[in-house]
Order: sequence, then structure tokens, then C-alpha cells
Amino acid sequence: LFELATGGGIPVVTTLHGVGTFPETHQLSFGMLGMHGLAYANFAMGETDCIIGLGVRFDDRAVGKVDEFGPNAKVIHVDIDPAEIGKVLSTDVPIVGDLKLTLQALLPLIKYHERRPWIDQLEEWRSNHPSLDIPDSPNSVLPQEVVRAIYTASGGDAHVVADVGQNQMWASQHFWYEEPRRFFSAGGLGPMGYAL
Repeated sequence: LFELATGGGIPVVTTLHGVGTFPETHQLSFGMLGMHGLAYANFAMGETDCIIGLGVRFDDRAVGKVDEFGPNAKVIHVDIDPAEIGKVLSTDVPIVGDLKLTLQALLPLIKYHERRPWIDQLEEWRSNHPSLDIPDSPNSVLPQEVVRAIYTASGGDAHVVADVGQNQMWASQHFWYEEPRRFFSAGGLGPMGYAL
């Protein structure tokens, strides 16, 4: 994924289960999408002209209203399960295969394209809709601030396990993961005691 994004100059938006697959402080990282995601990630999906879905289900929590999700985008969907392709979004380029092997085959075909106007637009949305927009209140501390403080104190060098509930969304949005397998979440399954 890193080679694909940096080699092609392609911005990256992740799902909840994709958090950490791409370094979140990288200039091409634009956060998590969906109903629990970041506003600027959702704006990007609404305005993009191409969606490359790598091993994603495009479930309702990520996509929301299907007709508003990338309405003008060509969709390339890569998944090992053929039943997932085209199940939610109409797919222009379906690719059934193991993601690692598929990416290895595709990488030599990727060419860098300067996307400065698009990246500038994404940066403007991120600036206007920050992930941590805390009102100045001396008498309270929001949970999002606590998660960000843990990130800062740990330097991001931590494994984060989020139990069921809103805490998993705060942990996915406000702690930035630089490598895979640092954020553990059951996602939408909702099992009691997952963090235990």
C-alpha cells in the first residue's frame, strides 16, 4: 500500500479495520472515512474521481448513502472474496485475488502523477475540519483529548486495544498509527469484553 500510494502520488483514506495500514502522519494520509470517520475523509470520498478499494467491504458504516459515495468516481475493487465485489458499490474494475499478490503484480504499472490541486483541496478540508476541534473549557476534559494525550505521551509507540463503544472510534481517530497491528478493535461485531 505504501509503495502504491507514494509511487503514484495517491491519497489514502482508510476504514476502521484499515487503521494503521498506512502511516497516519504521512502527507498522503487523510484519515478514516465513514459515519465514525473524519469529515475531510468523507469529503474526499464524495468528490474523488477514482476509488481503489483494497480488501474492503464498503459496508454501510463506511459508505453511508451509496448514491453520495463517490458518485462521479470509477471504482476499482480488489478483494479475495468475489462475493464482496459489486455487493455495495457498482465496480468498474473488479479484481479477485490475494491483495499482496495483486499489489505485487500492479506496482510495476503504477506511474507517479502530480495531484497538487487535489492534495491542496484535501489539505484545505483537513484544516477547516480538524479531527480534534476542542472548545476552550477549563472545567472539562473530553475523552478525545485523553486519547490524544496518550498518543503524545507515548510518542505513538503503543499497542492500543479498544473495547466496544465510542472509545474505539476515539482511539481510531485521535491516536495516529504509523504501522500495522498497533490498533486492535472488533469493529462492528460488538463482542462484550473484547479488550480483555
